[in-house]
Amino acid sequence: MTKLVAEELRKAVIKGFGTDLMNMDYDTPDYNMLTQLEKNVFHFSGAKNYQQLKSMSLALKDKNGLVRTFSDFKMDALSINQEYNGRNLATEFETAIGSGQMAGKWVDIEANKGAAPLLRYDTVGDSRVRPSHKILDGIIRPVDDSFWNTYYPPNGWNCRCDVTQLLHGTPTRADQVQTPDDVPAIFQTNLAKDGLVFPANHPYYIDCPAAILKQAETLINNVYSKITRTKSMNADVYVASLADKNDLAQNIQLSRQLAEFGEEVYIRPHTNETHAKNPELKIGGTIGDFKVDPKLTTIEKFVRNSIDGANKQACNIPVIVIDAKRYNKEEIWQALYGELKSPTRKKNISHVWLMLDKQLIKFSRAQIMKNLKDLLP
Repeated sequence: MTKLVAEELRKAVIKGFGTDLMNMDYDTPDYNMLTQLEKNVFHFSGAKNYQQLKSMSLALKDKNGLVRTFSDFKMDALSINQEYNGRNLATEFETAIGSGQMAGKWVDIEANKGAAPLLRYDTVGDSRVRPSHKILDGIIRPVDDSFWNTYYPPNGWNCRCDVTQLLHGTPTRADQVQTPDDVPAIFQTNLAKDGLVFPANHPYYIDCPAAILKQAETLINNVYSKITRTKSMNADVYVASLADKNDLAQNIQLSRQLAEFGEEVYIRPHTNETHAKNPELKIGGTIGDFKVDPKLTTIEKFVRNSIDGANKQACNIPVIVIDAKRYNKEEIWQALYGELKSPTRKKNISHVWLMLDKQLIKFSRAQIMKNLKDLLP
């Protein structure tokens, strides 16, 4: 349930933010902000699921501590589920859209505050505006003013308020700033500044074990976004939210090339579980990794090093990227056969793919062990 709720809320955040991670430049303020929001959504969903299960567990017994009949428990369980995943989830979805929108705006506000140093609080201006929010309408204060640490929208569930960044204007005098006394305490913060979608002191977090939040965060490993498919691509490329940002631009470029050959590619999340550089790819349900020629040694040595490195990573398919100008059939086969002819060596390697400029050559371990060199062009 945690993953299902988190995925729905994540969609809402992306809708509000206006773009997905795959459409951003990596390690930029926008990218870092959305990464933080995504993590918060999974924490929140984990805490929510914990509280729902806790409520259902308590519903097993009546106020006297006696086990209730199944029919009585079922009635309460359905009511609890409706509360958490009906009414509450609908409100949380709308709030996630608003939080995503205001977080994206805050990134721009911070980037432009040198030229546009003021913010104005804006309500929608219709009959649905809450009196407490109407009090704030039109207040102008500097971007770095402490006012925005408390009243930057959203200021409640389903809040529709906004801000406008100003190049010029007259700040509202501090003694003329009227502040409401009924903004919920959990919303008296700047969620965007803290990289949050939902308040840190939300009731879901009360007594929620840290292990639950940590476990929920691991579910981000299974979140992938599909990158835009170009006309030359014959398959799709998916990127994990926690993919290694240091290699991501190159991995996307090379994955697009594999997709042109019709290979569906998943760029995996970055982990450090083996204390070694983890394989970056999942291709055809198998673990793979790009090995790019640094051109610092012979092509034979490069291929040997690629196979050895992949094996140490528990990688099944090293995708060895070779510059056509460096292609040498004899050296490449000498490396492949020398490293993989024995079934007792480099046991993790099941296949080797060679990616040239306009050709993808795929070998199985069995083909290499049979010394089928003529399969190389």
